[in-house]
Amino acid sequence: MYYKTCKAEQSRASSYVGSTNNPYDADVEEVRKDIARHNREVKARFKKYGRTNTEFMKLRVRPRGPRRPYAHDTLICDARYFDIYKAFDTTRTWDLRNGNK
Repeated sequence: MYYKTCKAEQSRASSYVGSTNNPYDADVEEVRKDIARHNREVKARFKKYGRTNTEFMKLRVRPRGPRRPYAHDTLICDARYFDIYKAFDTTRTWDLRNGNK
């Protein structure tokens, strides 16, 4: 995985992890495992105490590259690289707190 930064040499967003040519490389898998571990801890904390202050996380993989005229975002088949983000999964957290499975 390699990192792209803006002109000020800072990451583009606080949830930005990095960029990669392959969304299934070893570094991205490590991020996936870290998110899965975090989500297991949130669920276990909720089961133990009946509430939780932290939220579930999810991995967002965004394709980057040229866009076709009719496409809102870059298609996966046209992607030159992928941006990796760690984001809060508010829907899943809301479902857990309000009893929806």
